[in-house]
Amino acid sequence: MEKKPVEMDSVIGVWIGFVVVTFIMVMLSMYIFHRWQWWMVFPIGGVLIGGIVTTGQYFTENRIKTCPKCATQVGMNSTFCKNCRYEFIAKCPECGRNADEEAKYCEYCGCSLRKEKKYQPTQEYTPTTINKASFCANCGHNINLNVNFCAHCGAEAIH
Repeated sequence: MEKKPVEMDSVIGVWIGFVVVTFIMVMLSMYIFHRWQWWMVFPIGGVLIGGIVTTGQYFTENRIKTCPKCATQVGMNSTFCKNCRYEFIAKCPECGRNADEEAKYCEYCGCSLRKEKKYQPTQEYTPTTINKASFCANCGHNINLNVNFCAHCGAEAIH
């Protein structure tokens, strides 16, 4: 069974739990027992340890990626694989600009970054079919106002 990565929601949740448990223990000590009870350290300590472990897992386990060529694990910000020198940053074959590894098309020139057919429009576009704020009229993904093509589907951006 593959271990799922720790999500940021889990980290936030465990620290909220720590604050809630600490608050409850302080309220119990003030209003119910009228003094601090020695056993109140255990729930607070348990949630504190859980918060530290969960936060540590989030910042260590989620910061690696696997090289598709040799399966070596490298840091998330690595440009090259330390084992086979595979380059993680995709470059557009036409304009030479850096592209997102997962993008299908260059957001500057519209060139396919994968071996696929070039985008063929399926409908006539008018400026009212696209939100000028930054959404592609073809697929709905966010696009920057300074790019000419959608990086997801390759459609020409209408600004």
